[in-house]
Amino acid sequence: MLVLIHLRLNVPLQDLHTVFLKSVLRVSRIFNRWIDVIGFRLDFLLQWPECEELTKTLPLVSRQNFGLRIDCFDTYY
Repeated sequence: MLVLIHLRLNVPLQDLHTVFLKSVLRVSRIFNRWIDVIGFRLDFLLQWPECEELTKTLPLVSRQNFGLRIDCFDTYY
């Protein structure tokens, strides 16, 4: 519950420690451990394209000036 609240609502860990009556250090450890577990269990959902495919779809100007760059962004539903 703690991890999902933090991921969905971006509630600071300092606030979550008061809600769940745990120390900030404990809340941080719980969050970090569960993020590792979630990442391990849901790894099959991430499909990275091959380098050639990324290079092929990159605009010509970007290929000449920057090479390969991957953009990371947040999505909210």
